[in-house]
Amino acid sequence: MGIALGVALVVAVDISVISAQRSFERSNSLVIGNATHQVVASSAGFSEEYFVSLTKAAPFVPMVPIIEAQVMLAEGTSLGFTLLGIDPLRDSLFRSVGNARLDYYGSLTDLLRQPNAVVVDRNTAVSLGKTVGDSILITAGGREVSVEIVGWIGPDDETSALTRHLMIADLSSTQEILGRFGKIDRVDVILDSLSIELFQKRLPIGLVLQESGSRLVGAQAATSAFRLNLSLLSMLALIIGLFLIYNIVSFSVVQRYALFGILRALGATRYQILLMSLVEALLIGGMGTVCGLVLGGWLSKFLIVLVVQTVNDLYFPLNEHQITLPFIAIAKALLLGLVGSVFAALIPALEATRVRPRDLWSHSNIETRIVESIPIFTLVALAMLTIAGLLVVLSENSLLIGYLALACGVIGFSFLTPMVITQSVLVLKLFVSRWTSGLGILALGWVATSLSRTTVAVAALMVALGGAIGVGNMIESFRYSVDDWLKKSLEADVYVYATNSSQSNLNVKLVSAIRLLGNLEIVTTRHVIHAMSGSGTIEVLGVDLPNKLSQFSFVRGNPKSMWVEFNRPSSVIVSESYMRHQNIEVGDEIAMLTDLGWHSFKIVGVYRDYGSERGAVTMSYNNFERYWQDIGVSSMGLYLSLPDSVGHTVEAIQILSRDIQSVNVRSTSDLRSASLEVFDRTFAITNVLKLLTILVAFVGVFSSFMAVHLDRVREVGILRVIGSSRLQVWFLFSVQSGLLGLITGILCLPLSIGIAYVLTEVINQRAFGWSFDLIFSLPLMIEVIVLAVVVALLASIYPAYKLTQEDPVKLLRND
Repeated sequence: MGIALGVALVVAVDISVISAQRSFERSNSLVIGNATHQVVASSAGFSEEYFVSLTKAAPFVPMVPIIEAQVMLAEGTSLGFTLLGIDPLRDSLFRSVGNARLDYYGSLTDLLRQPNAVVVDRNTAVSLGKTVGDSILITAGGREVSVEIVGWIGPDDETSALTRHLMIADLSSTQEILGRFGKIDRVDVILDSLSIELFQKRLPIGLVLQESGSRLVGAQAATSAFRLNLSLLSMLALIIGLFLIYNIVSFSVVQRYALFGILRALGATRYQILLMSLVEALLIGGMGTVCGLVLGGWLSKFLIVLVVQTVNDLYFPLNEHQITLPFIAIAKALLLGLVGSVFAALIPALEATRVRPRDLWSHSNIETRIVESIPIFTLVALAMLTIAGLLVVLSENSLLIGYLALACGVIGFSFLTPMVITQSVLVLKLFVSRWTSGLGILALGWVATSLSRTTVAVAALMVALGGAIGVGNMIESFRYSVDDWLKKSLEADVYVYATNSSQSNLNVKLVSAIRLLGNLEIVTTRHVIHAMSGSGTIEVLGVDLPNKLSQFSFVRGNPKSMWVEFNRPSSVIVSESYMRHQNIEVGDEIAMLTDLGWHSFKIVGVYRDYGSERGAVTMSYNNFERYWQDIGVSSMGLYLSLPDSVGHTVEAIQILSRDIQSVNVRSTSDLRSASLEVFDRTFAITNVLKLLTILVAFVGVFSSFMAVHLDRVREVGILRVIGSSRLQVWFLFSVQSGLLGLITGILCLPLSIGIAYVLTEVINQRAFGWSFDLIFSLPLMIEVIVLAVVVALLASIYPAYKLTQEDPVKLLRND
């Protein structure tokens, strides 16, 4: 069971993350189709007249105009669709489902001629109780729109997994549904290697040609930090699993030392003893690995829901997800379950073949060798901790070196365990001898004379709890910093933005109507586009602010002169995450494709921002308007002259927007609460994995501690014969377990601090580009010590009960 749990945790993480990634790739392969390249604009969308000019300039190049948007079902559910606007007559060369053409079951004439006509997946429609001719209400472009189903997507049910969240409409209908009249998002193109350069020369200013695969690359880059952090937890589970398997398998070998002694005395060779141990470990490891794969597959069904939820909250809609068993998960399972088990059995088995048969009868010989090796273990620990410190200093922008530093630190603390146990016993003996009977001294002696059993058990629990508390401290510090950032950046009293703010701007009529409301002291606006830069697509914000930048927390640049520099022509400020990912500093320049062509912008400041992992570039509205035309208002911030009238203002805007556009109107407190809810959902999977990791370690430590206690059969028998009561035996077991738990908890504290520091200052900054102040929670640290003691005490209940109920004569029968 221990091996199965260790394997299952690692496998479940790999399956859930890789399955979500592959689902995204499959869904996008359908949307991208057979296009080799895409023509995109310097900002979101461009005039369809450009497509006409492109067809005239390159008449023999297959191309089709595309509009793509995310819409939601407005009829009492949060079901989302990718709305794809196409030219059905041109699109047959581009869109495909697997190896089959994307077919439309229904009237193609209806799709072309009927307003707001769409085709959807048959199974999705049936689940909604809809059929051809029925209408459904969706939220698109910030408005509620009724669309009519005129046919189905896909030739059979096998493609339904890919098409169930896809909605296709004619280009003109899509423009009407979204309110993007005369606009398209991109042009899909099929080009061979010889015609790429010639086609690029014919592109109008403001348009750029990019490979279709860059969409997937961008999405993978966006989620890379999230996947790496889950991989970190998977690595932590792998380390704990190795500890667990080593402890279980090696104990099963050590437990047979007396048997090995008999076999050696009867003539068994060293090779036979070694082979017997390894075959047993291989069989146990094989059964545990198979069970772990099955359990991991079952567990991944729950984890993938949390992964998809996080991807939806932070990155992009991911509605379709299927469980797949990747090769990497199987490889890790085999490595952990089979190789780990054989390796764990190899060390004690080799030890058993090297000593004389007579010595195998005496467990004290093994403990003596462990004690003699403590200085070596301590030197290894100090060396690993020194290497970890050097790696932290030298890590620079390398995420891999950060992971290596973390691994070296964990291993270093693990090797300190035998020294800490022995020194703790020596110190406690000085105090215990003064106020307790000989039973207390005996209990401490039991701890010091079972290092071969207790060291790995304590190390496994220490790593599990230290990792959980370290990650917990990092998350709590992150949450505190995000909350503080929200308090500072959300200065306005009320915020207004479109329901689908990433796709839509506020209606012009609504913006004008809001400006005319009474009780408005200041109105700020924000304008968002995604522009092309030398390093790929970048989010650009144009902000129309009052005469201050107080909502920004600057980490680079001079805040006193920042307002003047910010308003100079071609000046921008960038988020901290963008600075770290692009390895740039204040004074550097960023080249971006604008409506006027390529232009360079100078960085005058760097601000802290947790809104975008990949980062953003911010400029004044005057500079923004100079280089990008016809960009609408993405959101508004309203400063009220009477702050107590927030509720009335929200209600007034909701009434104004009722017949114009579906918008979100939220007070600062509501928006802050909603943001923190997203944060908590984001780390839900992390908390689940923490609990699972502790559970795995608990099982291993529980079995290990029971083995330690059951190994005291002879001592308990002697104590019972000379007059010790059952209560005194219970006392011995409780003191031994409680002390081991206390030592584990105390060791967890510096380990958790080190893990939290590396996660915050090294891995988090390299992966996400964010920095925040590390805060240590005293209640959390007290909790880990109590938890370690409780786990250890629980592990002592069964062996104490078993040995106190046995007849002392039976306990001494072998003697």
